[in-house]
Amino acid sequence: MVNRVTRHERNRDADPQSVPLPIHDQTDLVLVDTTWGEIQPLQPFPDVQTIGELELIRLVEKGAAVIDTRVGGSRAGVTLPNSVSIPHDQIRDRMAELDQDNISILFCNGPQCPQTPAAIATLPDRQRTAIALTYGEGWSGQDAARALSVSTRALEGLLHRGRKVLRAYLEARDG
Repeated sequence: MVNRVTRHERNRDADPQSVPLPIHDQTDLVLVDTTWGEIQPLQPFPDVQTIGELELIRLVEKGAAVIDTRVGGSRAGVTLPNSVSIPHDQIRDRMAELDQDNISILFCNGPQCPQTPAAIATLPDRQRTAIALTYGEGWSGQDAARALSVSTRALEGLLHRGRKVLRAYLEARDG
């Protein structure tokens, strides 16, 4: 018989807070309430890479951009140094701001935040892979097309349709 691990009901007096709270006299520390949301898979899809702190540092040293995708009210003015704010509900309109020749590292509210995995889940496999390779991994159009065994024109179609699906998902979710 296998014992199933279940999450206990939350027992608290206050509502969960998704905003990191500064700690008095600690300029480089914040308090994060992990009781809001639901823990998401560490790697939501095989072709979307989740990285840790050391990988982030290494990639930034090689020119990767760090994009804070949290909306204004969910970060309390606290973010990673040198990150650029492009809230998740604006990414579809601001894709041109992402450097196609470099990796963009997107982050939001942590492992319990479902927004990015939910948006990515709406994509068909080949569109998700095309977007992951070009926008997530920083591959050139030629390299991504070669990996998918398609022409660069076909890759552009996959990217266009993938962005369209993400846009529709975000518009439906945001009302």
